[in-house]
Amino acid sequence: MPDTPQVMSVPDAIYHTVHDYPGGVVALASRMGVPASTLTHKANPNNTTHHLRPSELVKLQYMSGNVAILHAMAAALGYTVARATPSQARGSMLAAA
Repeated sequence: MPDTPQVMSVPDAIYHTVHDYPGGVVALASRMGVPASTLTHKANPNNTTHHLRPSELVKLQYMSGNVAILHAMAAALGYTVARATPSQARGSMLAAA
């Protein structure tokens, strides 16, 4: 059994991030400030003419709170992703170790 769960492909992660958002594509598109039809086209893995720019991918993940796309991209390149957390040491050398 692998140490990390199997991650979906980048196109699938984009599709599911958009379509699984509470309220659907319309709600997420509204939060992002883009037409729902445009976001639908860009999230369609079978569409060869509409694509999400890197800045849109970041905004999509930020607005949705879903970072599956980041995990899928890292996995495709042989990496894993860990959330950055502030130090809990509060200046203590013992806590930092």
